[in-house]
Amino acid sequence: SSLSIPSYPVLHGMEREGYVEAYEKAAPTGRVRKYYHLTRAGRAALTEEEKAWQEYSGAVNAVLTSRG
Repeated sequence: SSLSIPSYPVLHGMEREGYVEAYEKAAPTGRVRKYYHLTRAGRAALTEEEKAWQEYSGAVNAVLTSRG
């Protein structure tokens, strides 16, 4: 799947933070494309964000299910 143009500022910010690294590669069409991959720091940040999301969504679900 391709990214829409507004995604690039987010990727550039993540690159500045050291969470992703970019590399260029020629596509089958011959056009050079830019690809991103997670760094170790990015993987660690993702793990922390996943934990925070699980805690937050669990709290929201607890509120929603207790209303019944």
